[in-house]
Amino acid sequence: MKLKDVIKGVELVKSGNGTNREISGIFYNSQKVLPDGLFVAIRGTNTDGHSYIQEAVSRGAAVIVTERRNVIVPPGIVHIIVQDSRKALARISANFYHNPSGIMKVFGVTGTKGKTSTSIMLKEIFKTAGFKVGLIGTINYEIGERIVPSTNTTPETADIQQMLSEMVDKQIGHAVIEVSSHALDQGRVEGIEFDGGIFTNIAAHEHLDYHKTFRAYLAAKLKFVQQYIALSQKKNKYLIVNADDPY
Repeated sequence: MKLKDVIKGVELVKSGNGTNREISGIFYNSQKVLPDGLFVAIRGTNTDGHSYIQEAVSRGAAVIVTERRNVIVPPGIVHIIVQDSRKALARISANFYHNPSGIMKVFGVTGTKGKTSTSIMLKEIFKTAGFKVGLIGTINYEIGERIVPSTNTTPETADIQQMLSEMVDKQIGHAVIEVSSHALDQGRVEGIEFDGGIFTNIAAHEHLDYHKTFRAYLAAKLKFVQQYIALSQKKNKYLIVNADDPY
């Protein structure tokens, strides 16, 4: 796919020249970059992808996307500067994989307790109803007959888009995604069009090692409702909540 098509809809600060070049893949891990790939430098919890630009280039990256301006990119490499690298990664990945969530039925499950069991039950309900369904969750990523042990409850957006694209290729029409508070806070489900969601519950004492306060934890969880369900472009979208939960 041409770079100009890959970056459509991305909030750009500077795009540079070379937007007609072909891109072989989307990468956020410098160790996995392949020749003619596009590397997005994102800030993680413990590391900053901007520190690995030279490694990405040494492995063949043709395009580097950053949100920092004061980085050195070698001559001949296209350097694109964006407002937010994570949001850019989401849009770039959706574009590169032809927006698979737009042609599937995608359902998200979030909450403090019960995400995994609810996701598995929902998957089994769809299977019993005769639908082909994939699952992205805490235990496994299930893409048809291919089952991969999960590394994160909710992987990075580029990985989600790649898995959804693979599901589409295998004619899997439904997908269930387990959505963690970390993923919501870090924008890992940006660019995914949800048809529906389930909010199981929320507890005041969980995940404060990351979110620090319950207010911040609640704000992250509410993004699922206010941002990803409410603003989804899907028709007849819905949200199921636990009315017995005190919050």
